[in-house]
Amino acid sequence: MSNFNFGSFENKSAINTSSFLKPWGIYDVKFDGIEREELHKKNDESITYKTIKISFSNSEGRFIKNLFIPDDTPENSQRGQMKRQDGSTYPTPSRFEEFKWTLLQLAQVINSDGFSKLQKVANKIKTMDQFVDSLIKIINAKKGVSTKIKLIGKNRDGSVYADFPYVTAIGNDDEPFVRNNFVGTNVAFTAYEAGQAANYSSAKPTKITDTSSNNDNLENLDFSSLSDEIDNL
Repeated sequence: MSNFNFGSFENKSAINTSSFLKPWGIYDVKFDGIEREELHKKNDESITYKTIKISFSNSEGRFIKNLFIPDDTPENSQRGQMKRQDGSTYPTPSRFEEFKWTLLQLAQVINSDGFSKLQKVANKIKTMDQFVDSLIKIINAKKGVSTKIKLIGKNRDGSVYADFPYVTAIGNDDEPFVRNNFVGTNVAFTAYEAGQAANYSSAKPTKITDTSSNNDNLENLDFSSLSDEIDNL
């Protein structure tokens, strides 16, 4: 009898996926799931943030996005203002609008049939818990599917970390619309993003931050830039 164990790898990967996907890349990935999670503020454990943890992975590494669940406050429903070069201003989405349409895009791409069912009962959703729980149920029904994600680079404290682009804008009719795709088989960099990606690739090595450990402070995030039928879904 051999002293070596040649088995015990039926359900184990021989590829290291402990590293994180880099900024400014478009990746073929597997969707690993979505779940609620609470994060503690680094310097004050008594402060917690409710988030939705979204996970993807491939042979190069993984990407985890902690999407903060906005509290029902005027601050999170208020739109911002940005100034154009000519001095005029235009509205930017509220934190809630960006949160809402990011999740809806993920749901429509990962489980289009489930998303269509949700659309039929959308007006029955009255609370954040109903909204979040319905989407988690729909999206996780397709856990393990293959897709593509687009990751841009965002800067914080001298570090660059991978993140989804902001997806929402406000139209001339004062309604939000999706201006950018971060997930799906047809994702691509905009001209501006392609230029930024080229600059990043040609620059000197920059410290890359683990995205899963950099979503612990809601105040640091810039959101403004840029029922029964539900249970039966």
